[in-house]
Amino acid sequence: MDFSLSCKDYNEKILEFHGIFNYSCPHCGSIRRWSRHGTYDRYLIIIESGLLILESLHILRLLCKSCDHTHAILPRECVPYFIYGVSVITEILADYYAEGTPKKPAQHSGISWQCLYSFISRFLMSLHSLEMALREISYIKPPGTLYSILKLIKEHPDVYYHYFKSTKKILFMSRANAPPIHGGTDWKWRIHPPTRHLK
Repeated sequence: MDFSLSCKDYNEKILEFHGIFNYSCPHCGSIRRWSRHGTYDRYLIIIESGLLILESLHILRLLCKSCDHTHAILPRECVPYFIYGVSVITEILADYYAEGTPKKPAQHSGISWQCLYSFISRFLMSLHSLEMALREISYIKPPGTLYSILKLIKEHPDVYYHYFKSTKKILFMSRANAPPIHGGTDWKWRIHPPTRHLK
Protein backbone atom coordinates (compact mmCIF):
# COMPACT_ATOMS: atom_id res chain seq x y z
CA MET A 1 0.00 0.00 0.00
CA ASP A 2 1.37 3.40 -1.00
CA PHE A 3 -0.63 6.22 0.59
CA SER A 4 0.98 8.80 -1.70
CA LEU A 5 -0.54 7.18 -4.79
CA SER A 6 -3.93 7.71 -6.36
CA CYS A 7 -5.45 5.57 -9.08
CA LYS A 8 -4.99 8.42 -11.56
CA ASP A 9 -1.20 8.56 -11.23
CA TYR A 10 -0.63 4.83 -10.68
CA ASN A 11 0.39 4.08 -14.27
CA GLU A 12 2.89 6.95 -14.43
CA LYS A 13 4.47 6.51 -11.01
CA ILE A 14 4.39 2.72 -10.72
CA LEU A 15 3.72 0.78 -13.91
CA GLU A 16 5.86 2.99 -16.15
CA PHE A 17 8.57 3.53 -13.54
CA HIS A 18 11.69 1.39 -14.01
CA GLY A 19 13.98 2.88 -11.40
CA ILE A 20 14.58 1.88 -7.79
CA PHE A 21 11.44 1.62 -5.64
CA ASN A 22 11.97 3.29 -2.26
CA TYR A 23 9.88 0.81 -0.29
CA SER A 24 10.78 -1.34 2.68
CA CYS A 25 9.70 -4.97 2.70
CA PRO A 26 6.72 -5.68 5.03
CA HIS A 27 8.18 -9.13 5.71
CA CYS A 28 11.91 -8.62 6.36
CA GLY A 29 12.29 -4.81 6.49
CA SER A 30 14.90 -4.57 3.70
CA ILE A 31 14.86 -1.23 1.89
CA ARG A 32 15.02 -0.68 -1.87
CA ARG A 33 15.81 -4.31 -2.73
CA TRP A 34 13.07 -4.94 -5.27
CA SER A 35 12.63 -6.45 -8.70
CA ARG A 36 9.48 -6.31 -10.79
CA HIS A 37 7.46 -9.52 -10.53
CA GLY A 38 4.60 -9.11 -12.98
CA THR A 39 1.18 -7.52 -12.82
CA TYR A 40 -2.37 -8.65 -12.20
CA ASP A 41 -5.80 -7.13 -12.84
CA ARG A 42 -7.77 -5.82 -9.89
CA TYR A 43 -11.27 -4.40 -10.01
CA LEU A 44 -12.13 -1.33 -7.98
CA ILE A 45 -15.45 0.46 -7.62
CA ILE A 46 -15.08 4.21 -7.25
CA ILE A 47 -17.64 7.03 -7.14
CA GLU A 48 -17.68 10.04 -9.46
CA SER A 49 -20.48 12.61 -9.63
CA GLY A 50 -22.66 10.33 -7.54
CA LEU A 51 -22.26 7.35 -9.89
CA LEU A 52 -20.53 4.07 -9.12
CA ILE A 53 -17.87 3.21 -11.69
CA LEU A 54 -16.12 -0.14 -12.03
CA GLU A 55 -12.47 0.28 -12.96
CA SER A 56 -9.90 -2.33 -13.88
CA LEU A 57 -6.41 -1.61 -12.55
CA HIS A 58 -3.14 -3.26 -13.52
CA ILE A 59 -1.41 -3.79 -10.18
CA LEU A 60 2.35 -4.27 -10.00
CA ARG A 61 3.87 -6.94 -7.80
CA LEU A 62 7.42 -6.54 -6.51
CA LEU A 63 9.76 -9.30 -5.38
CA CYS A 64 11.99 -8.65 -2.38
CA LYS A 65 15.51 -9.78 -3.25
CA SER A 66 16.32 -10.35 0.42
CA CYS A 67 13.50 -12.71 1.46
CA ASP A 68 11.86 -13.67 -1.88
CA HIS A 69 8.41 -12.52 -0.75
CA THR A 70 6.23 -10.70 -3.27
CA HIS A 71 4.05 -7.68 -2.48
CA ALA A 72 1.46 -5.76 -4.47
CA ILE A 73 1.68 -1.97 -4.64
CA LEU A 74 -1.85 -0.66 -4.11
CA PRO A 75 -3.01 2.96 -4.41
CA ARG A 76 -4.60 4.62 -1.38
CA GLU A 77 -8.18 4.22 -2.71
CA CYS A 78 -7.96 0.43 -2.40
CA VAL A 79 -9.13 -1.57 0.58
CA PRO A 80 -7.31 -4.93 0.47
CA TYR A 81 -9.61 -7.88 -0.34
CA PHE A 82 -12.56 -5.52 -0.98
CA ILE A 83 -13.85 -4.29 -4.33
CA TYR A 84 -15.27 -0.99 -3.04
CA GLY A 85 -12.84 1.91 -2.74
CA VAL A 86 -12.48 4.20 0.26
CA SER A 87 -14.17 7.05 -1.64
CA VAL A 88 -17.29 4.91 -2.19
CA ILE A 89 -17.49 3.85 1.45
CA THR A 90 -17.05 7.37 2.82
CA GLU A 91 -19.43 8.95 0.30
CA ILE A 92 -22.23 6.44 0.95
CA LEU A 93 -21.78 6.58 4.71
CA ALA A 94 -21.69 10.38 4.72
CA ASP A 95 -25.06 10.35 2.94
CA TYR A 96 -26.38 7.78 5.38
CA TYR A 97 -25.42 9.68 8.53
CA ALA A 98 -26.46 13.03 7.05
CA GLU A 99 -29.91 11.74 6.12
CA GLY A 100 -30.39 9.46 9.10
CA THR A 101 -31.91 6.67 7.01
CA PRO A 102 -30.49 3.99 4.73
CA LYS A 103 -33.12 4.56 2.05
CA LYS A 104 -31.64 7.57 0.28
CA PRO A 105 -28.02 6.39 -0.05
CA ALA A 106 -29.11 2.92 -1.16
CA GLN A 107 -31.40 4.34 -3.85
CA HIS A 108 -28.93 7.03 -4.84
CA SER A 109 -26.00 4.70 -5.44
CA GLY A 110 -27.71 1.50 -6.46
CA ILE A 111 -26.02 -0.57 -3.74
CA SER A 112 -27.98 -3.07 -1.67
CA TRP A 113 -28.86 -2.55 1.98
CA GLN A 114 -26.66 -5.53 2.83
CA CYS A 115 -23.70 -3.77 1.23
CA LEU A 116 -24.55 -0.54 3.02
CA TYR A 117 -24.61 -2.31 6.37
CA SER A 118 -21.28 -3.92 5.54
CA PHE A 119 -19.86 -0.40 5.12
CA ILE A 120 -21.39 0.64 8.45
CA SER A 121 -19.92 -2.39 10.21
CA ARG A 122 -16.43 -1.68 8.85
CA PHE A 123 -16.70 1.98 9.81
CA LEU A 124 -17.95 1.39 13.36
CA MET A 125 -15.33 -1.32 13.88
CA SER A 126 -12.58 1.23 13.19
CA LEU A 127 -14.30 4.28 14.70
CA HIS A 128 -12.51 4.45 18.07
CA SER A 129 -9.05 4.05 16.51
CA LEU A 130 -9.98 6.53 13.78
CA GLU A 131 -11.02 9.15 16.33
CA MET A 132 -7.74 8.67 18.18
CA ALA A 133 -5.74 9.05 14.96
CA LEU A 134 -7.64 12.22 14.04
CA ARG A 135 -7.03 13.74 17.46
CA GLU A 136 -3.31 13.08 17.12
CA ILE A 137 -3.13 15.08 13.89
CA SER A 138 -5.46 17.82 15.23
CA TYR A 139 -8.15 17.43 12.57
CA ILE A 140 -10.93 17.08 15.09
CA LYS A 141 -11.49 17.48 18.78
CA PRO A 142 -13.90 15.25 20.70
CA PRO A 143 -16.75 14.57 20.50
CA GLY A 144 -17.00 15.01 16.70
CA THR A 145 -20.01 13.64 14.83
CA LEU A 146 -19.90 10.57 12.61
CA TYR A 147 -20.74 12.76 9.64
CA SER A 148 -17.90 15.20 10.42
CA ILE A 149 -15.42 12.31 10.69
CA LEU A 150 -16.48 10.92 7.30
CA LYS A 151 -16.29 14.38 5.77
CA LEU A 152 -12.70 14.74 7.00
CA ILE A 153 -11.76 11.38 5.49
CA LYS A 154 -13.22 12.51 2.14
CA GLU A 155 -11.43 15.86 2.19
CA HIS A 156 -8.06 14.72 3.57
CA PRO A 157 -6.66 11.54 1.93
CA ASP A 158 -3.62 11.67 4.22
CA VAL A 159 -5.95 10.51 7.01
CA TYR A 160 -5.55 6.98 5.56
CA TYR A 161 -1.83 7.08 6.32
CA HIS A 162 -2.21 8.60 9.79
CA TYR A 163 -4.78 5.95 10.65
CA PHE A 164 -2.34 3.25 9.59
CA LYS A 165 0.55 4.88 11.44
CA SER A 166 -1.53 4.99 14.62
CA THR A 167 -3.16 1.54 14.42
CA LYS A 168 -0.98 -0.53 12.03
CA LYS A 169 -4.23 -1.33 10.20
CA ILE A 170 -5.68 -0.38 6.81
CA LEU A 171 -8.82 1.78 7.07
CA PHE A 172 -12.06 -0.19 6.39
CA MET A 173 -10.18 -3.47 6.06
CA SER A 174 -11.99 -6.37 7.68
CA ARG A 175 -10.29 -7.96 10.66
CA ALA A 176 -10.61 -11.39 9.03
CA ASN A 177 -8.41 -10.22 6.14
CA ALA A 178 -5.81 -8.30 8.14
CA PRO A 179 -2.29 -9.59 7.40
CA PRO A 180 -0.14 -10.98 10.21
CA ILE A 181 2.60 -8.69 11.53
CA HIS A 182 6.07 -10.16 11.17
CA GLY A 183 8.53 -9.12 13.82
CA GLY A 184 11.88 -7.46 13.51
CA THR A 185 11.43 -3.89 12.28
CA ASP A 186 9.34 -0.82 12.91
CA TRP A 187 6.12 -0.98 10.91
CA LYS A 188 5.91 2.75 10.41
CA TRP A 189 8.62 2.54 7.71
CA ARG A 190 7.07 -0.34 5.82
CA ILE A 191 4.36 1.63 4.08
CA HIS A 192 5.09 5.00 2.53
CA PRO A 193 3.62 8.16 4.05
CA PRO A 194 2.19 10.75 1.65
CA THR A 195 5.54 12.56 1.52
CA ARG A 196 7.34 9.38 0.34
CA HIS A 197 10.28 10.19 2.60
CA LEU A 198 12.38 7.39 4.05
CA LYS A 199 14.36 7.62 7.25
